[in-house]
Amino acid sequence: VGSAVTPWLLQILLECETGRMKNPDTSILNITKTLTYFSRVPDLRFVLAQHTGMLDSLRRISTSMLSVEARVSRMRLISNLANCDQNKLAIVNHDGLLESILRIAALDISESAREYASTVLSDLASCPQNQVAMGKNDKLLGTLVKLAVVESMAEAREAAITALQNLAYCQENRKRLALYGSGVVLEALKKTISTDSNEKARRRAAGALTNLVCQETAERMGNHKGLLEALAVVSSRDENQEVQSRATMALSKLAACITKAMDCYRNL
Repeated sequence: VGSAVTPWLLQILLECETGRMKNPDTSILNITKTLTYFSRVPDLRFVLAQHTGMLDSLRRISTSMLSVEARVSRMRLISNLANCDQNKLAIVNHDGLLESILRIAALDISESAREYASTVLSDLASCPQNQVAMGKNDKLLGTLVKLAVVESMAEAREAAITALQNLAYCQENRKRLALYGSGVVLEALKKTISTDSNEKARRRAAGALTNLVCQETAERMGNHKGLLEALAVVSSRDENQEVQSRATMALSKLAACITKAMDCYRNL
């Protein structure tokens, strides 16, 4: 997998995707599948990502004219590489790669491609070294909110909510997330705990709200229309005990932070 085969495959892939080979579709698909097979081995993921041209080939997923099958396979390759702690920072920092992943997550017609892209965002957001930079990325936050609210695939919604939960774990991100887009992150999490049929997504959303609560965000969260009421209902009526427990924790943390001087005290 090392010094000979992978660079050769990447070079052929580049030539196929830049119009230097005739009838390239079959070669593109077969090379992508081969690299994906390699990436299924955990011990090879860091080595694969280090090859010159590998991350560039991943970035081209949203700019090259790839078949649906090739896009899904390449998105799976990215997902496997992102599931290696040593690769998470490099993927976020590589010029244009995160933007390509976001484009697939938000716009691709393939449910599988969107699901893999959402999983990648969740994995990348779990890396502490990535969290501040990702939390400052408007396009990323907007994509996660869109996935949480309108995505039809339950697994993709769950992954997007998990990414928000991971980002909210970082204290530096909490105020930013609570204020972003006049409260659209809070609204997405409120909607998820209240109406999502996927109990894992509801649990993650309740966990994200728990992570968001701090002295800097409590008043903003307490004033967000319907949020306290939603937490109160979920904490006592959700059919899943773990969802109830996490909603109760979020509500308890808010109660500890909200003071009589705050406008939202009456709501509480």
